Amino acid sequence: MAKLNAKKDEVAAQLADSDIYSDANKEKLKALLMDQAYVLKELEQLEADWLEQQEFLEAVA
Repeated sequence: MAKLNAKKDEVAAQLADSDIYSDANKEKLKALLMDQAYVLKELEQLEADWLEQQEFLEAVA
């Protein structure tokens, strides 16, 4: 999760730069948006898996 959160922060920082929205950076922007979507989806899945495991451990205990 730490690696994905770091990647999320890195992408967010790049998206905060107004130069990324220029026509010259259209492909880089597209790649960043795809990276952002992937990272957010992976984080959501990891959190869901973690919660499921927590519930399992609580039921066993």
